[in-house]
Order: sequence, then C-alpha cells, then structure tokens
Amino acid sequence: TARGDWIWILSHGRVTARDAQGCAIRIVGTNTDITARRAAEEKVRALNTNLERLVEERTAGLRASEERFQLVNRATFDVIWDQEILTGAIWWNERFEPRYGYTPDEAGQNGDFWRSCLHPEGRDRVIANVKAVLDSSGETWTDSYRFRRKDGAYVFTAVESMGTYKDLKRGKAVKPQAK
Repeated sequence: TARGDWIWILSHGRVTARDAQGCAIRIVGTNTDITARRAAEEKVRALNTNLERLVEERTAGLRASEERFQLVNRATFDVIWDQEILTGAIWWNERFEPRYGYTPDEAGQNGDFWRSCLHPEGRDRVIANVKAVLDSSGETWTDSYRFRRKDGAYVFTAVESMGTYKDLKRGKAVKPQAK
C-alpha cells in the first residue's frame, strides 16, 4: 500500500490476444485486495481450533463422568432407571433383570410396562404420586409399592428420589440374593 503495509491480493488474468505463433501478447486482469477476507479466514481457523479444543475437553469430561457413573452403577445393588418424560423412553441398569426377571426388551422403552407391573391395589395411588411431582415444581419422588416380577410374584419396592429402586422386606432395604 502507499503506507507500506503488506496486503493479500487475489489476481485473475486472461489472455486476450495472441500473435501468429500463439504466444500471448496481451493479458487483462484484476487484482482484488483480500486482506480482510484472509483475516476473517484466519479468525475462523483460530475459532475452529479453539472449538475443537473445547469439544475435546468436554468429551474428556463426559468420558470421566460416564466412567464414574459406571463405577457407581456397578457398586450399588439398586435398580437404577432414567426416563425421558417427553418421549416416555426408559433406561434400566443391569440390576433390573436379575431383580425382576424381565429383560430390557421385555420391559420395553416406555412407562406402560412399569404401570402394568404395579400391583392393582396401589397402581392409582403410585401413578397419582408421580403425576403430582411432575405437575409441581418438585424434583424428587419417594414411594413404596408392590411390583410384579416376571414369575408373577409381587415384591415390595421403594423408590428413593427420582430413579432409584430398593427392595423392601419387612420395611427395610435389603440387598438382592447372590445367585
């Protein structure tokens, strides 16, 4: 530039005339200052590099969180579940099948299965209690009820907070029997 600054130029040229031997004798072209575009591209590259670093950090954090969850999941004798309220999809940990006899496929991916396993004498009360928490600003649900195992027998079950089951025997939490 006139001030002595370096700038990025994009040049386009086109041969417009050739001599009898086919050699170019005239070329017409344009020079475009792309300094701002190059600066923007560099800024995008820097932002992308930073974003990739943040994604890697977040991924590492999620990986560590998943590892901690799996350690807790294996350390507990409780059945742990997670339900997506909007879709009804339910995930059960591996303690569900030994405790109640149902495979994840048999339990399905929605609350219909769970409701069908509630003892008829307590079903309406339990469902009303869950609904009361969901309809309020409450965050936890604590209840006890009878739940039907695959063999048809009902077991007393307690839910402490949202998503943790404990077996009850004579009103006390008990560990599942070793197989």
